[in-house]
Amino acid sequence: MSSEHGTSSQFPGFARLIVERGDPVSISTLYLSILHIRLFHVKGLKDNVISTLRNIGLRDTDLVKAIRLLDELEKYIEEIKKNADLLEKVEEEHYHGFATALYTFIKGTDFSSVEKYAQVFIKLKKVSDCKTKKGSFKTWLNPDRPEDQMIINIISGAQKIGFLTLILPGLKKGYHVIIPAPYVDVSSKISKYVVASVLSDLGFKAEIDKKFTSGTSTITVDVWATKEISKYEFRVYVSCEKWDSTINMDDVNSEQMRIKQLPMKPHLKILVAKSVEENARRIAFNDGFIVIELGSGKPDVEELHKTISAEIKNIFLGLIPDNIKRALQDLVR
Repeated sequence: MSSEHGTSSQFPGFARLIVERGDPVSISTLYLSILHIRLFHVKGLKDNVISTLRNIGLRDTDLVKAIRLLDELEKYIEEIKKNADLLEKVEEEHYHGFATALYTFIKGTDFSSVEKYAQVFIKLKKVSDCKTKKGSFKTWLNPDRPEDQMIINIISGAQKIGFLTLILPGLKKGYHVIIPAPYVDVSSKISKYVVASVLSDLGFKAEIDKKFTSGTSTITVDVWATKEISKYEFRVYVSCEKWDSTINMDDVNSEQMRIKQLPMKPHLKILVAKSVEENARRIAFNDGFIVIELGSGKPDVEELHKTISAEIKNIFLGLIPDNIKRALQDLVR
């Protein structure tokens, strides 16, 4: 099926291009637009998405970028409106890319606050009857009800620290609220997306919750990243299971057993943890693991990204000969 606005087969290609080559602003703009159309309607799309981006404190230059993308999206609107399944498919195929982009905007808050917002979103999802297959949802809130007004205030507060939620005025008094699915499990998965984002910046193809089949068992790897080096595929295994707790010797042995079951072995093994027991540190090193310790302080989203980014980049920079490293540093200066 085709029209002067394009064909239904063109939009998935457009979305793939944005997710694979775009920046977090463009990817998030696309995702919010998809959810707006799928769960609400086309009317008010541009104003509502830009309003949300403005509420999180986006710079004017980034707002201009978002407006341009929304203008570009208009030529696909007619075909998208006729095919709701198309939007479901795009959200499903690019879910991890959308989630990674959304999480980059959460700034300057501790994980107890993130957990508070996630719990509110989980409760709202349970009573919502308008959801996508991946779990994004819309609900109606009436500010005349004290409990609904409190939730509206909480969601508005979430926007101020970088949560891209849509708060849309309804025809009657009240608001439609759209919550992207990645925010429902943000507190348990954000460390994975931070790792994937850092590895992607280094040129790797990073996958979240990558599944491998070994005999009758299925093994899920938190982050699996690959990159073509010369004619070989370099593989990175990352476990984030203990990102908010301490690794002990049993944890190291468990990770080693899981890796032995993988049909293809990683060349680099990384464990992300709050801390590590001394004996476990020695065992991990002897078994070929690199442990990234996040520290015992109160977790902070922005600091989490900085720490993981610095540690992973230092691993690869440490492999560069000193004379080349000095030359690179001179170029940067």
